[in-house]
Amino acid sequence: EQARRRSNRLIVLVGLAVAGVLVTLHALIAGLALLASDPPPPDPAALLLNPSWMLATCAVGGAVILTGALLKLRSLAGGGAVVAQSMGGREVDPLTRDAGERRLLNVVEEMALASGVRIPRTFILRDEQGLNAFAAGHDADDAAIAVTAGMLHTLNRAELQAVVGHEF
Repeated sequence: EQARRRSNRLIVLVGLAVAGVLVTLHALIAGLALLASDPPPPDPAALLLNPSWMLATCAVGGAVILTGALLKLRSLAGGGAVVAQSMGGREVDPLTRDAGERRLLNVVEEMALASGVRIPRTFILRDEQGLNAFAAGHDADDAAIAVTAGMLHTLNRAELQAVVGHEF
């Protein structure tokens, strides 16, 4: 329930942010039109409050925002692997000889077997020395798990199991 309330609150805040961007865009375009007009209009507020100007600037601004959102959603449609790669992750080769990577793959495989799901693609964020991990994907079939290089170098096997278990 708490997560649902927070999600609803975020949706409202994003809506307010988009509305704020559109109002600001309209004010900027109206201001530029006022600066460019020669002679200046007798009532500058009339241009700012003109419904057709408002509709036009909000439609163009909304179309740009919507297009950006749709392009981002489309790029993420590839599933968890796309998210992990976009964060700088490199997929762990199943035939790796690196002890840390092998341990990670073993832990991920054990957790998949224990939870009864398909083994997700596994990624390492090589440039990240902090301790962090994430799971991404729309469902178990396109899921991916990523851990930072710092996790592999810092945590023992039991700690790594706890983190990977949390991601599952």
